[in-house]
Amino acid sequence: MRADPRIDIVLGPEPPRVWSFLVTILGDLARKKGDRISGTALSALTAAIEIKPEATRVALHRLRRDGWINTERDGRTSLHGLTDMARAQAHEAVPFIYGDAPTAAGVLILHPAHHGPSDARNLAPMISLSVASSPDAAHVCFDLTVEKALPTWVRNAVLPEDVVVNSADVATRFAKVMALLDGDKLDPLTATALRVSVLHEWRRLILAAPPLSPAILPEGWQGDACRRHFQSISEILPAPTLSDLEIWARDSG
Repeated sequence: MRADPRIDIVLGPEPPRVWSFLVTILGDLARKKGDRISGTALSALTAAIEIKPEATRVALHRLRRDGWINTERDGRTSLHGLTDMARAQAHEAVPFIYGDAPTAAGVLILHPAHHGPSDARNLAPMISLSVASSPDAAHVCFDLTVEKALPTWVRNAVLPEDVVVNSADVATRFAKVMALLDGDKLDPLTATALRVSVLHEWRRLILAAPPLSPAILPEGWQGDACRRHFQSISEILPAPTLSDLEIWARDSG
């Protein structure tokens, strides 16, 4: 059992990949240039979801090796921050993660994924899609500003089925957490751990989907419901200041 049962609901029985969870934390709480989070604070947040200190240290080493974070020393304390490359990617993802769903605009272009015979029954696996501002005469195009309904096979080709199924599961878990947050008071560190856990699941889901209007995505896609729940939970559990986070982490130890 983790520090709070709501974290169990969000993450399920298995802990997330530690390096990915750390990227979520840093991308949410320390996205600005010069922001740093201590190893103490990171350990407190990962401990809340039952990640062992050794796993956190290994993940930090991997992120440094891969150019995602840099680490400074302040006395006996390690301070971790995003590199310029990682910060640029984090800022690029901000509109998709924290913003509203994209609206339908432009032209959807179908590109053959490989050559070979096909028919309407097996066309979907043989295409890739992109959105442009104007049609491409060499490819099949759909005007998203006037198209009332895209063919089902086109919508199904936009997103893998496993991502669609996962969106329904995430929506269910987020709805359960919302119901359990009603009027409840969490200690600050647990609230932050729950916030970044919800964000982690949402980030993984939405970045696996193309930045297209829900009207273009498969019928079973529940990303809109997940987005609404995420935004509501984020209002209930706002991001703390880094100074507050450090105080809570020290007090928890």
